[in-house]
Amino acid sequence: MLLVSFVAGLTGSPGRQVRYRNPQTLQEAISVALSVQEAEKQERFNESFCVQFDRSVRLLSRSTRGPVAETTGRGAQPTHAQ
Repeated sequence: MLLVSFVAGLTGSPGRQVRYRNPQTLQEAISVALSVQEAEKQERFNESFCVQFDRSVRLLSRSTRGPVAETTGRGAQPTHAQ
């Protein structure tokens, strides 16, 4: 009865995943729900990190536009493009 009440009260992905797994014990249901919750939290962090990293790379590449050093080949001294 406690297991059924717990599963019925779960919402979102954790609740859906616990129902898919059809746990036989309360401990198993709690374990699945916590695993799904942690996985979602990690995904949100990764998405946030990638967006912040992408923005910082774009800003850096925009700020370094200017004369570009080019080499003419085999150990020649770099020349600045016009």
